[in-house]
Amino acid sequence: MCSIKADAQYKNYQNTLNMYGFKQLIKTPTRVTATSKSAINHIMCNNMQKIQQYGVIPYGVSDHYIIYCTRNHVKNKTNSHKGIQMRSLKKYSKEVFVELLHNVNWSSVYRSGNVDEAWLSFRDLFSTILDSVAPVKEVRIKNPSEPWITAEILECIRERDSWLCKTRKDKHMPDHYDKYRKLRNKVINDIRNAKRQYMIDKIDENKDNPKQLWKHLKDLGYQSKSKESTNIVLDVDGIKCHDKKDVADHFNNFFTQIASNLVSKLPKQESFSYDVESEKFKNQYKDIVPDSFELQEVSEKFVLNEIQSLDINKSTGLDGIPARFIKDAAEVIKGPITYIVNFSLRSGIVPNDMKLAKVIPIYKKKSRLDAGNYRPVITLGSKQPPVTTLG
Repeated sequence: MCSIKADAQYKNYQNTLNMYGFKQLIKTPTRVTATSKSAINHIMCNNMQKIQQYGVIPYGVSDHYIIYCTRNHVKNKTNSHKGIQMRSLKKYSKEVFVELLHNVNWSSVYRSGNVDEAWLSFRDLFSTILDSVAPVKEVRIKNPSEPWITAEILECIRERDSWLCKTRKDKHMPDHYDKYRKLRNKVINDIRNAKRQYMIDKIDENKDNPKQLWKHLKDLGYQSKSKESTNIVLDVDGIKCHDKKDVADHFNNFFTQIASNLVSKLPKQESFSYDVESEKFKNQYKDIVPDSFELQEVSEKFVLNEIQSLDINKSTGLDGIPARFIKDAAEVIKGPITYIVNFSLRSGIVPNDMKLAKVIPIYKKKSRLDAGNYRPVITLGSKQPPVTTLG
């Protein structure tokens, strides 16, 4: 009776595959025991032109082997390894850096016709020297082993895999498979017990320190609230927008126009006008806001003191120049920096790079499709990507 039922299920399975033009790719056994072997893990495909390779990997994680399939063409292929950009300080010397800056001709900064040209000229000259003494490098970040994985567990894993190899080489030795199976189960139990004990120890160790406790819980995968999706979808003119550039443009327009839009919705009152050019508005704040004020130009001494007070532990801005190098070069660059600041004060113009910002929309409440339910977190700086420092 069981055999008849199994045959009927197999025929239904085959009919379903044939109906939609699918082909079962895995032909070799995917589960092997001492007394049996079967191909019970499948990969189905209805277009073999898109398949590059497929097969079975006999690995000792469980008694089910790993099956795999790779495509011929993968869109937007990216490196699976994580990496960050860092400035290498392997050959960095403050004395050499300062000496090279002393030899720089800053005349292009002082001869600039506007403050934008002056700033860009300074940034390019400074960055060129900085790149020569502390070049930017792509550093691969390795994923460390889980903190509860001990040397004993790793040794047991190696022994388990060794017995799996022996089992494959000599299938007529049931003792080999029994030994592998016992080690496999031991590894599973040891990892579970080690993880449980690790969590108990960390909770007991940090029961009076909630900050450290949540840090460990987050490392284990526990979050105080659900993670947000990296891809934001917005409702733009009644259409759900998925394109990242269109979403960014919509956020940009919304955040830059929100103030004027809110003012336009304010009720019109006879006793007060929200028009900043109206006499009522000017008279309302006449006693609070002065008619005019003047910004005084700064001295090189003032600029030097400000540069030397920079906190080098703060994150790097979007210009890619860490505060450490600005501070190291304070005596050399105080002249051109002072000139740029005073040029900006005299002309009443701020360099365009200083007006740029990296805005990260953070979801707050209600519908995720509405841009108004996100709050902008702003990082000021220029167009270049942030770079951290590698010592």
